Amino acid sequence: TKVLLDCGFSARMATARLARLGTAPDELTAIVVTHEHADHLEGVFTFARSYQLTVYLTHGTHAAASQGKTALPECRLIDGQTRFAIGGLEVQPFPVPHDAREPVQYAFSNGQQCLGVLTDSGSITPHIVEVLGACDGLVLECNHDQALLAASNYPARLKQRIGGRFGHLENDQAADFLRQVDTRRL
Repeated sequence: TKVLLDCGFSARMATARLARLGTAPDELTAIVVTHEHADHLEGVFTFARSYQLTVYLTHGTHAAASQGKTALPECRLIDGQTRFAIGGLEVQPFPVPHDAREPVQYAFSNGQQCLGVLTDSGSITPHIVEVLGACDGLVLECNHDQALLAASNYPARLKQRIGGRFGHLENDQAADFLRQVDTRRL
């Protein structure tokens, strides 16, 4: 079972990037969406329609993403804390603090190993530590240094958004998180 996590690129670019990985779009089973921001959702519906893929997303993300859209591909609405299966994968969504309608991240398990993904979270919750602490692998976004962000040329509002509790993890927060999980499994 192969799934695509988000698709912030055009369908054409996503297809090209998959080709570089040796994967054809028709090898995919589904697209799993974290939240409705364009850098995660831009190509999802076009790509899904082109390759007859089911899109899995929360009710809140679906409501935000479908505004102004007339024809959506097949969507499965999920509860942000309830496990579900896609083929041979068990998928555990978990809520994260981010400035979107109903954002989640995921842990994917094939029954033998578990890969956790944490992007677009402004802070770490005990539930995030619990879910990702049981994983064998981790994809972790930590995309800024607080001092460099403060000194940057970004507008004040953008700095507040990025560095806020519902923005993105900064490097020290990510390091603190890694100290809270059993990294021997990673």
